[in-house]
Amino acid sequence: MEKLFTQKEMMNKRILLLGGVLLLSLLFILFFQFRKKTSTEIEFIHLEMFRLIDTLESERGASVIKEDIYLMRGYCDNEMADRQIDSFVCSITEFEKYEYDQLLISFFKESSLSNMKKFQENARDLIRYSVDKDLIYNYSFHEKYRPMYRYTYKGTYISEKYDLNCQRFKKGKKETF
Repeated sequence: MEKLFTQKEMMNKRILLLGGVLLLSLLFILFFQFRKKTSTEIEFIHLEMFRLIDTLESERGASVIKEDIYLMRGYCDNEMADRQIDSFVCSITEFEKYEYDQLLISFFKESSLSNMKKFQENARDLIRYSVDKDLIYNYSFHEKYRPMYRYTYKGTYISEKYDLNCQRFKKGKKETF
């Protein structure tokens, strides 16, 4: 009878141990899922179909203008996302300095109305829906990138002079997101 009791006791310990392991595993999974949602890395998708490079003539001479549009997959409305966008803009402008007299960069969050499939089906959807619903930022660089303006913020026209401060994203000073 004592041998059976010991086996039963061992079985209860195994069940408790297995339950504890399952509970810890579940907590571990939930922790990383929550962390993933709050600290998502944004994927920037260049919408090549909307790229514009043009030359405008004026009394001051010819000005070369470039406009690029990006779709942001995984965008969350928070300060960390704003820093990721600024860092991305700095990485773009680092390679294009002094090539254009004006550089315009627009960022749209990906949504059911603003996505690659919709834009490939009908490019006009960008103007019809996305500008009003999903435009997050427009960056405008003039005359070799000084001054710089970030003139739209989440659909509101703000026309503010903005110090991008790309130095904080330089090698050795990388921000963590």
